[in-house]
Amino acid sequence: MEENQSDPILNHEPEQNLSDQPDEVTSAEVVPAPMGTETEERIELVQPIVPVVASVGSNKMDADTKLFAALSYISVLFIIPWVTKKNNNFVSFHVKQGMALFVAEVVIWFILWLIELFLEGVFSYRAFGLVQFLYRLAWLVFGAVSILGVYHALTGKEKPLPYLAIITKNLKI
Repeated sequence: MEENQSDPILNHEPEQNLSDQPDEVTSAEVVPAPMGTETEERIELVQPIVPVVASVGSNKMDADTKLFAALSYISVLFIIPWVTKKNNNFVSFHVKQGMALFVAEVVIWFILWLIELFLEGVFSYRAFGLVQFLYRLAWLVFGAVSILGVYHALTGKEKPLPYLAIITKNLKI
């Protein structure tokens, strides 16, 4: 009988602190003894802690993926991530935008070149200042849009660029 009094389970003494074991959460439940016995049983329920796993669409991605996505906005260099990271949805999103930006640059430069040819043919060299202003304005706009795209790629966002979303939503690569 003296043995039963020293047993912590039978005397309902508090258990040792299990907080240094972060892998499990324990709780004790006292179950009444069946009729005809004098002792109660203590049953411990152990519940494992399930680790939280980051979702697929999370902003946590490796630097390599972000770098290739950012490379998509630097003129014709969109081809490099397009060839090397075809299966990555994040990179593909930015490749589409980089491709649309490159096509828009080529079209605008071609239109400006035609305007320059026309104005120089009609007005000789008097229109040179206007055409140079338009070239510089286009360069600044495309540079700003490229920097915005690189910023979004490096921060892990899939945010469409202004006015290019119309082209990219129909673009299949």
